[in-house]
Amino acid sequence: LGLAPLCGSAPGVGAVSSTLGGGLGPLGRRYGYSADRVRRLRAVTADGEARDITAGTEPDLFWAIRGGGGNFGVTTELELDLVPLSALYGGGLYFPGQAAADLLGSFAACTAGAPDELTLSIAFITFPDIEPVPAPLRGRFTAHVRVAYLGDQAAAEALIAPLRSVAPPLLDTVRALPVTGIGSIHADPAQPQPVSCGSSILPGWDDAAIDVLLGHVGGTTPHMLELRHLGGALGRPPAEGNAVGHRGAQFNVFTSAYPGPAFTAAAQAQAGLHRRLRPWSGGRMLYNFAAVPGGSAADAGQ
Repeated sequence: LGLAPLCGSAPGVGAVSSTLGGGLGPLGRRYGYSADRVRRLRAVTADGEARDITAGTEPDLFWAIRGGGGNFGVTTELELDLVPLSALYGGGLYFPGQAAADLLGSFAACTAGAPDELTLSIAFITFPDIEPVPAPLRGRFTAHVRVAYLGDQAAAEALIAPLRSVAPPLLDTVRALPVTGIGSIHADPAQPQPVSCGSSILPGWDDAAIDVLLGHVGGTTPHMLELRHLGGALGRPPAEGNAVGHRGAQFNVFTSAYPGPAFTAAAQAQAGLHRRLRPWSGGRMLYNFAAVPGGSAADAGQ
């Protein structure tokens, strides 16, 4: 029918938990947060009552639970608007990580004038030298540019041309996609893993903040570092207001440690990065990404 629900970048993310925390996915710049599309919830609150929650029946709870997380009750039903999705073009461009500075310069240019239909992110990671990793990426420090465009190939390729011009890609999976292939854009691990994560929002592009990021990526960095472009519909309030915060943020920085013996060092490295980003982030983060490596939310000023 050419319709789809909003979803996260990883198919294994819980639909309800993600939505209650806001819900950020590859279609967000065009259609907003998943929480913005909730019509109705049914939840059992702490008094043991099962409640049908809408803007008309429980206006305060309807506002709070959409973006404020799952602590207001146990959600047993969720009804959401679907969105039109007739054409999706996207995937990953994998470049040598040594091109990080030039790629981020092109990323800035592409995101500065991006239409709402285009969502971009970039992640820096050194892939392990193991068989599930595609051969061109094994054991390599890599910059993974993620592309999601709601439209045709020609328009998308014109928009991402500055990124393609930086270097020949090690691997190119950008193509016309069915909605069921949306998880291949970020290509997150399909199996659960132990992680140590951190997150910060950036109000806008700032070269000094980007220099901080560049100082934390390299072939021996013990964590993945991701920069997501926000804005567009993510920055606009929905018809029915909700608790999703930081709509003015333009970028989200997320770090996640590799599983393994470097866990402690990775947590320390991530904590140092997010401390250095505080002049821009103020210690703030999106609810779905609220994690502080080696500490608590209180340590991050939350």
